[in-house]
Amino acid sequence: MQGSGAMVTTWPIVLGCDASGSVVEVGEGVTKFKVGDGAFGCTRLGIPGYSTFQDYVSWIPSTC
Repeated sequence: MQGSGAMVTTWPIVLGCDASGSVVEVGEGVTKFKVGDGAFGCTRLGIPGYSTFQDYVSWIPSTC
């Protein structure tokens, strides 16, 4: 897939779509999560701004 560019929408691209760690902050109105909870999820691979190769990931689930 890498050779064909099938999942690449624009270049340059930074890969990384899976994330796991601990909640460090929750927003107002969030009731299902608290600081210290374990969390994991996936982002949109290949879409700029959605890479997980970073120290912190801002995650806005559809149902909090």
